[in-house]
Amino acid sequence: MSYNGLGNFYLKSNQFEKAERYYTKAMEINPKRSAKIYKNRAYIREKQNKIKEAKEDLKNYLKLSPKAEDRGIIEQAIREL
Repeated sequence: MSYNGLGNFYLKSNQFEKAERYYTKAMEINPKRSAKIYKNRAYIREKQNKIKEAKEDLKNYLKLSPKAEDRGIIEQAIREL
């Protein structure tokens, strides 16, 4: 299983600290292919009240995926955090 897969597993089981750790490892291996991982990690960080870090992850998601279908929703989330 990949680090991203492990992050997804722990996200689904509400083990946010472990999910954050594995998503971070996945990003370290291949930062340019990490757009969706940034969005998942932002969700986890927001749940852990790491608001500044969550915002940065959402900004990185949009930077790596400039034509994202959910761009408007993500931009709104950044403003509301």
